[in-house]
Amino acid sequence: MLAEAAGFQCVIKPVIWHNDTTLKTDLVLSKNSKSWILDVAIPWENNEPLDRRHTEKCRKYANLSVAVGRLTRG
Repeated sequence: MLAEAAGFQCVIKPVIWHNDTTLKTDLVLSKNSKSWILDVAIPWENNEPLDRRHTEKCRKYANLSVAVGRLTRG
């Protein structure tokens, strides 16, 4: 994977537990104590504006820093 070649730790299709909820994303990348959640959405399937979908995804994952930290630190 290109991200791994660039020094990122990659977790593909992780299951993230948070507040008794299970969240499934496409990918979590981490490097230098920072992590990024990648959860691809294709809003054109239902004519949803891209910026609205982006805002929803940001809200959905905003409070997951501790859970993602546990996931990426092993």
